[in-house]
Amino acid sequence: MNSLNNLYIKNTDFYCKNYDTPNGRWYAKDEGKQPDIYFPSVTTVLGVLGKGKGFEMWLGNSPSYEHAMEYGHSAAKVGSIVHWYIMKLLQGAEIDTKEDFVDEDTEEKVKLDRKVNRRLEGFEKFFDDHKPKVIANEISLFNDMIHKKEYLFPWAGQADQIYEIDGKIIMCDNKTGKSYDSHGLQLTAYKLLWDSLFPDMPIDQLWGLYLTDTWIRKPYTIKKYKFEPEMWLGALDMWFWRNGGSKYKVPQPRFPKPEKTNFKLNIIGGNQD
Repeated sequence: MNSLNNLYIKNTDFYCKNYDTPNGRWYAKDEGKQPDIYFPSVTTVLGVLGKGKGFEMWLGNSPSYEHAMEYGHSAAKVGSIVHWYIMKLLQGAEIDTKEDFVDEDTEEKVKLDRKVNRRLEGFEKFFDDHKPKVIANEISLFNDMIHKKEYLFPWAGQADQIYEIDGKIIMCDNKTGKSYDSHGLQLTAYKLLWDSLFPDMPIDQLWGLYLTDTWIRKPYTIKKYKFEPEMWLGALDMWFWRNGGSKYKVPQPRFPKPEKTNFKLNIIGGNQD
């Protein structure tokens, strides 16, 4: 294996664009032109799996489906903000959560509270405890290699961080909610991609870093997942079956039609008062 000294993978060398569409999130190479091939995100593929009895009970006990979706949207926003700040912290930035978070896409300002602060405390403690060396930070993983007309890795995604800890290469995914079995398959899919792109630096361990705002003494939890490629490929086959595709012919995103913004009536007989 190559020496890890002074090793840092530049994300710009592997940047992909992602597209949120009515049939999920998709990735494509950003080459300054219309992409030739799109691959579904790992989380889109894993949508074929249920989240388990606990999630179904929570959904059923919610006052309404709309309430559950609103809560889920709010939780997802917290997760996105925490992920963004972790990325910036690992780049050397100093974060002051007394200042509003500004969404770069919408310019929406969000006031921050303990839901973000406590999770960032947990991440800071994790970093102090393990002192990881950052190998990659929010890196796109996309491999359109073909063998005998078959795509070998017809999925894509963005791994949170790759660390070197105690001489081992750790793929770490930050989670701001509960633990689900699918998280292990998500990391398995990312490892397959990473190992195909960086064969001299294979991932040794898969970690889920769980950050909450309800901790009292333990500000973070690490869950180490098994590498289960057969289970992941089974989920991928199920997704292909449901979406009418295969490794030979990957389904493509359904982009919405451009929204009509110009309107005019062809009034017979001249203008009407």
